Amino acid sequence: MINYRRQEIGGILLCVLALFVLLSFLTYNPLETPSGLSPEIAKKNIMGIFGIYTSYYLMKFTFGWGTLFLPLVMGIVGYSLFTRRAWEMPLKISGFLTGLGVWISIILAWIGQYKGGMWEAEFPGIAGYMLWNFLTGIFGLYASIIILIVIAILLISGILDVSIYDSVGETWKKLTDKLLHWKERRRLDKVIVRYDDEMHENEETPDDVGSEEPETFESEPEKDLHKPDVVEEMDEPIQTIESDNESIDKEIRMDDVPKQEITIEEEK
Repeated sequence: MINYRRQEIGGILLCVLALFVLLSFLTYNPLETPSGLSPEIAKKNIMGIFGIYTSYYLMKFTFGWGTLFLPLVMGIVGYSLFTRRAWEMPLKISGFLTGLGVWISIILAWIGQYKGGMWEAEFPGIAGYMLWNFLTGIFGLYASIIILIVIAILLISGILDVSIYDSVGETWKKLTDKLLHWKERRRLDKVIVRYDDEMHENEETPDDVGSEEPETFESEPEKDLHKPDVVEEMDEPIQTIESDNESIDKEIRMDDVPKQEITIEEEK
């Protein structure tokens, strides 16, 4: 019970100290130095004189803004002490945060090589600036950049607990699938364009033929249709005239027969 009590007290104190250090870092001003302090200068840092000393010595002489990992690690350790959790995961996270802070410091030193001023040694810190010069002096610029990229991949895969080999294999497979899909789609687009062009050409040729055919076929049927009409109209009146003439002839013949003969025949 006494050991648990001590762990809880130590965890709470460590978390409070981590909060103070974090506030000191966030309000750090490189122009503020511990030498020649006055109450007016101390007011610029939210943590006062404690904040100026802490941020000046922990940031300027170590890893600059990359030192922000320190209060985070202190907070994780204090929380683990207070909650009495296993140390495997907190230590793992703390290690990755430390590596990430150093990596950020070296990146800031790389940027400061071109921008100069505060970027050169203040923001990356003296330790980060020396590490960058060490890498470029031994391996050169391009090799140092490759080393930083590899370190970033290792840190991210370690924090996320992801296999690099599986991730690379899945990424490669996705890229190849997208490439094949793009090629297939491009091939289908070409086929569709060709088919549309052929259909357009086929639609244009019947229109030309159709425009000529009605002119040739309209004149002939008109002639054929008008001729039978004339013949039929001429034949029908002739038939009626002939039938009328026959009836008239019969009537005339009947009139020529004498009435006596008609009566004799009737008596018989």
